[in-house]
Amino acid sequence: MKKTVLLIAVLAAAFLTAVADSQEGTAPKTDQAGAATKVKDLQQQRMATLKEIVEAFNAERQNGRGSFEDLIEAKVQLLNAELEVASSDAERVTICENIVKQFITLEEVAQASREGARGAYTAVLKAKAKRLEAEISLERAKGRGAK
Repeated sequence: MKKTVLLIAVLAAAFLTAVADSQEGTAPKTDQAGAATKVKDLQQQRMATLKEIVEAFNAERQNGRGSFEDLIEAKVQLLNAELEVASSDAERVTICENIVKQFITLEEVAQASREGARGAYTAVLKAKAKRLEAEISLERAKGRGAK
């Protein structure tokens, strides 16, 4: 009985996948163009919102409130949003370089906090892991641009 139910579930999943695959690309071109326009509009709204967040974190930091880590994270989110809309390999490389710089700064601040007995070693390790991830993305972006 269990095998029958499992077989039916597998067949149903295969059928639904086949139906979805067969319908892919059948949307009218006007729908696709409208969707692309909508996506671009949403991306612009996201970037504008992230810019506001960065400005708000900057203001909080200048007033002695807010977390430096939150500011860096907001900047990186903005850079990642810019990366999504970048139209050339050169733009992507430049944005990836800026992301790496942000994480280098975060790592330095985390290390300084740790040395001043205000921060945890795990914060330093997390910052380092994020920087390394950004450097990997940068090298991949450079590799795509070299083709």
